[in-house]
Amino acid sequence: MAAAALAGAVWMAGCAEPELRLGKRSGVEEATSGVRPAGTSVAPGAGPTIRVLLNRSVRGLHLHSKGGLRLRGAAGIVLADLPRSTARLSCRGGQLAWNGRSLGVAEAEVGPLKRGDEVYVGGRRYRGRLILADRGGNLVLINKVGLEDYLRGVLPSEVATSGPSEALKAQAVAARSFALWQMKDSGSRPWDLDNSSDSQVYGGRDGETGATDAAVAATRGQVLAWRGQVAQAFFHSNSGGRTADSREVWGGGEAPRYLMGVFDTWSEGGKHYHWSTTVPRSTVEAALSKAGLWSGPLAAIQGRGLSDSSRWTWIELSAPDGRAVRISANVFRRVVGADRLRSTRFRVRLSGENFVFDGLGWGHGVGMSQEGAFAQAKEGRGYRAILDFYYPGAELARLKE
Repeated sequence: MAAAALAGAVWMAGCAEPELRLGKRSGVEEATSGVRPAGTSVAPGAGPTIRVLLNRSVRGLHLHSKGGLRLRGAAGIVLADLPRSTARLSCRGGQLAWNGRSLGVAEAEVGPLKRGDEVYVGGRRYRGRLILADRGGNLVLINKVGLEDYLRGVLPSEVATSGPSEALKAQAVAARSFALWQMKDSGSRPWDLDNSSDSQVYGGRDGETGATDAAVAATRGQVLAWRGQVAQAFFHSNSGGRTADSREVWGGGEAPRYLMGVFDTWSEGGKHYHWSTTVPRSTVEAALSKAGLWSGPLAAIQGRGLSDSSRWTWIELSAPDGRAVRISANVFRRVVGADRLRSTRFRVRLSGENFVFDGLGWGHGVGMSQEGAFAQAKEGRGYRAILDFYYPGAELARLKE
């Protein structure tokens, strides 16, 4: 990573990393600068606790444990023992309910009734604690888990586990940094992030692998830092040959240097470098109509406002009578389907009753290209060099535990 000063200490390759100390303010974790003297070891541990939303349901949800479930309230007081292996839990009048009977509390921890059993949520097991809560009439299930254990469930869901070890290490550092940023930015929500691609895909303990566990362990506590704070380390599948400036994608003021786009020839040989898809005109019209962005027949789709990374800023929709509307390219991609339109770097043409899209890259394009990281690792580049390439100017720092 780039050598730079952090709270009076200069980090150089091969020396002890600068340290980020986690403080608390209004119950929200945030990073503040601090420095660990060279040679000081990092104590083992799971890291700070992160809160992951696993489920949010109006109707309720089913949890399963072989010998039944036990619900505990404040101070570990037993609220209810549910001897059936499967229990239906829901909300009723602002309180938790079991099979329609109120338990008299709005939040409870759920665990196995019998020692040694495990709780399954949708067929998955999770490390840490499971918390049930009423949230505006919705039943939410939150996994409170140590950051390092959380990452063990993230990496196999976000990246190919057969990839080179140095690329997996780079992914571990980026994912750890992104999670901590989300913790800092969670506000008054009772969770920091969810388990979907809106945050980071998190599959719990059943998806863990030896290769990804090793990457998490090898980089324990390491994060990307920018000006004494944990960096917002975005990543995506393939950049299409150039990563995007964060401002291109989400707007706002000038992007920090580490989120400015770079030319990325490493991604050009990746599996998802080029893509092509055909979408029926009626499907596009229906999706845009449902989102309230368009009505009636669609004659043409044209990209407008090419960004520095050759991604469209706007999409112009045209009707046969000449009526035209402009919408954000990112909104257009999301509405039509982010798995159909893998990026906003595309050409489009009308062929009969279908729109044909040909594009480059997969994902928003900001930060690290995972396939580019794999290519670099295969050429012998280490994870520090990979991170330095995709997050120019950011530092590799270590959390104080």
